[in-house]
Amino acid sequence: MNTKISPRAARMRERILAAALTEFAAKGYEGATIRSIAAASGAKHPIIDYHFGNKEGLWNAVAERCVGELAKRIEGISKTVESRTILKEIVKTFFEYDMENKAFHRFMIQASARMGPQGRRAIKKHVVPIIELQSKCIKDCQIRGQLPKGDPVLFSYMLIGVSAVLSSLASEIEFVTKRKVDSPKTRQEYWRIVEGVFFDD
Repeated sequence: MNTKISPRAARMRERILAAALTEFAAKGYEGATIRSIAAASGAKHPIIDYHFGNKEGLWNAVAERCVGELAKRIEGISKTVESRTILKEIVKTFFEYDMENKAFHRFMIQASARMGPQGRRAIKKHVVPIIELQSKCIKDCQIRGQLPKGDPVLFSYMLIGVSAVLSSLASEIEFVTKRKVDSPKTRQEYWRIVEGVFFDD
């Protein structure tokens, strides 16, 4: 994969990654094709090969980009406040990232099912530190009686699932409730529910 590229090529690379995320999330690795990703991104097949080498390289680049961007946002959360505040900010960051990138959660489910060596490296590099921080905060909150008892790591993954509900089930929620999940009112109301269940006294 080429790493030194012009601004124009960098923009094309981002378009390819965005299209690939959508395709892989919707169809899985086997179902998605370079042809469909090229059509969706406006790139020619050789351009994708130039940037990513092949389909596997593109899949790995999408995984790295997804978890890497989320990890950057979480790294920016202040660690000088109490554990419950840190935990709340982590969950809110997950929620906001999921709402901005609705294919993210579906892609990560696909990625979990076919985790190769590079995927494991991305998880170890980006996800494990998040889970460790989240789990530590959960344990602190449990000791203080602010959260129910339970394995902190499993609790962490439960909170990730809670943060992704609105984005990953958007079509069904909109059909059942007749309301848009992207509306500020719906998002604010859902977040208030999460706050009330996990973070209010």
